[in-house]
Amino acid sequence: MKNYANSCLQIIKEVQTGTLPGTVEVVGYSYFFNERTAKKLGFKIGKTDLLTKFFFYLNLIEIILLYSIVKGSWGIPKFWKGKSFYTTGEELCTKEQFIEDLLKKLA
Repeated sequence: MKNYANSCLQIIKEVQTGTLPGTVEVVGYSYFFNERTAKKLGFKIGKTDLLTKFFFYLNLIEIILLYSIVKGSWGIPKFWKGKSFYTTGEELCTKEQFIEDLLKKLA
């Protein structure tokens, strides 16, 4: 979660400095991301396109291995429950304080 929040803050900084346009679309795909938290971050839940699913399945072996290491035993994450999350750089900028507060809580 920290990596997601830090990445969002980096995008916010780049939008604020003009490196990225405010209209930049930010898209994420996750099988573990909480919908309620995603909405608080300004993301909307949407349909996952075929290309995103394709790349996710290409990385499936690595994801299963990492999931198993973290869990401490063999396991398969519920990847079929994955969802796509969408927002824009402008919308993300409005959530900067919330993201900074979230990072402080996670520290």
